[in-house]
Amino acid sequence: MSISRRRLSTGFTRRLKTEKSDTSSLPNALKNNSAIASSALNKLRLLSICALVSLLSSFVLPHALLAQNEVSDPGAVVALEEDEIFVVRAKLGPYGPEERARGVLKKLKGLLKEPDFKPESIVAVESDGETDILAGDTVITSVTDIDAKVAATAREDLAQQYVNRLKAVLARHKAKQSIEGAIKDASVENFSRSLMQLLFEPTTLKIITALIGAVAISTLVAFVRRSVGRYVTDSSKRYASKKIIDFVGGFVGLIFVTVVFRDALGNLAVIVGAVTAGIAFALKEVIVSIAGWIAVTFGDFYHVGDRIQLGGIKGDVIDIGFGRTTLMELGEWVNGDLYTGRIVRVSNGFVFSQPFFNYSGDFPFLWDECTVPVKYGSDHKLARQILEKVADQVSAEFIEQAEAHWRQIAKKYLVEDARTSPMVTIVLNDNWMEFTVRYVVNYRRRRLAKDQLFTLLLEELEQTEGRVQLASATFQLVETPVFDVRIKQPAAK
Repeated sequence: MSISRRRLSTGFTRRLKTEKSDTSSLPNALKNNSAIASSALNKLRLLSICALVSLLSSFVLPHALLAQNEVSDPGAVVALEEDEIFVVRAKLGPYGPEERARGVLKKLKGLLKEPDFKPESIVAVESDGETDILAGDTVITSVTDIDAKVAATAREDLAQQYVNRLKAVLARHKAKQSIEGAIKDASVENFSRSLMQLLFEPTTLKIITALIGAVAISTLVAFVRRSVGRYVTDSSKRYASKKIIDFVGGFVGLIFVTVVFRDALGNLAVIVGAVTAGIAFALKEVIVSIAGWIAVTFGDFYHVGDRIQLGGIKGDVIDIGFGRTTLMELGEWVNGDLYTGRIVRVSNGFVFSQPFFNYSGDFPFLWDECTVPVKYGSDHKLARQILEKVADQVSAEFIEQAEAHWRQIAKKYLVEDARTSPMVTIVLNDNWMEFTVRYVVNYRRRRLAKDQLFTLLLEELEQTEGRVQLASATFQLVETPVFDVRIKQPAAK
């Protein structure tokens, strides 16, 4: 093609030179001969035709050759493993079919690595003179008119064929990749590697350290609790000791975890300081209850097994918690200090706000009294002797122990010496002689001791043959009074 263009150009130049030489003598020739003018006109037409042919050769032929060069046969195949997707046969700008195919394959592999990629998201979008095949923001390839011409189909149809084929192949490879990934993740080697990576993470190491510390502290606490149960014989002291050991173990465990996670908890100090006032106000009752627990535990207020009255509730202590004391209730509708069957939980904070009573603290005995009405006319001296005898029999087993405990009370507190032996007193009223029997008894035996006292008293009174009789408020008619009835006659009219 370049040789033909060169020949045309050379001929055209020669003719121009010839024409210049001829046109220099044209005016004279025209004047002389009209035939010469006609010949020159014909030559001019020939030159114009030659110039037009040369111009068409310089523009049309190169474009035709370029279009021919843009088609490559047999082209480059785009395939994933054994799955052929489509064939690229035309150039696109500076990229030949091989470069285009490699670029498309690289993009497809990149899409398969993305966990959020879905093959059904692939679409064909019309652009300037071409159709782009997109997957989200990624341009997989572009279908040009030359591609469509080579495939002998419309550009839109070819693009849709590419889209359908891409969806099918990529969906199959995505599923296969998921299955292979699951099998790979389930392999022993990969599991071991993942486990080792997880174990050597700083947070994991801290958690493992905290768990080991918690197990060690729990084991130590269990050992100390078992030792306390072996060497401490008193049940109340053993219970209190175990509670203290549990509290100390929990506190030590909390401190240990705080030290292990001190880096993560470092910023919490500012937050805790900022909300301390609000927490103290909102949890006032809880804080007071915990303070009450500390006072009860370390201040020797009461122990498990003691009989107390706290917050207006009387009962036996069966548990002392951080916030509440649990009581087995006494009294209410049941007389004689016996259980009602209800379990009551009372806030420990009542030890600060209300008086509480301990029936079994330093002195586990009570002075109990009962009154005995005796008729006037009975032998009051014999009645006194009987009451003193009965009281001695009932309280004999408690007197010695009560005296020993009272001596300890006198050493600890400023109290006067109290009489622990029975005492009988008498007062007179309008109806009978009233004897009062005062005696000491264990706080758990009060009801039984009173029952025993009245039983012995009745037996002794039966043996007096009426010399001592009990009085009562009942009334008895001993005889009918004389009625004086007078009938008045009416006056005569």
